[in-house]
Amino acid sequence: MSGIADAPSHENGDTGLRKSNWIPWVFVGFFAVVFAVNGVMLTVALTTFNGLWTEGAYNRGLSYNETLAERDAQRALGWRVATEATHDDILSSIITLTAFDESEQPLPGVRIEAVARRPTSQQADFALDFRQAGRGLYQADVDWPMQGLWEVRATVHSGGDAYRLDTRLMVR
Repeated sequence: MSGIADAPSHENGDTGLRKSNWIPWVFVGFFAVVFAVNGVMLTVALTTFNGLWTEGAYNRGLSYNETLAERDAQRALGWRVATEATHDDILSSIITLTAFDESEQPLPGVRIEAVARRPTSQQADFALDFRQAGRGLYQADVDWPMQGLWEVRATVHSGGDAYRLDTRLMVR
């Protein structure tokens, strides 16, 4: 025997090709899908907002000791400044800001600069307009453009001094 019996049979027109020639194409198709999905994910990752935004982050980091000194000066004022939000409706709130000195007296000649901003996006930021609502009380009516986490940054000016307050609110 010379091994002829082990050779593939050519009876009935069989050319020796297997009927499973499609199996390698399954692997090719699988990897084509994987590469296509990775390409889409890479494009989305590189073209969308990363969620981080700080104007002049490097310079702010270098001046961190100045930031700590400002915080200590703010504490030395002895002011009691706070905000609270009351929700009227799903996207409607009243933000109340209280501003008192160390002897629990309302701060004189208060001027408030405030902005509502999303921590992850700048497109929806807007200024808040506070009005006096009583002794040491100031209120702003807010119609939120969307639900989610918001940050209210307020700076209270009285005399030559300023007090900065950051408050996070969840709008549901």
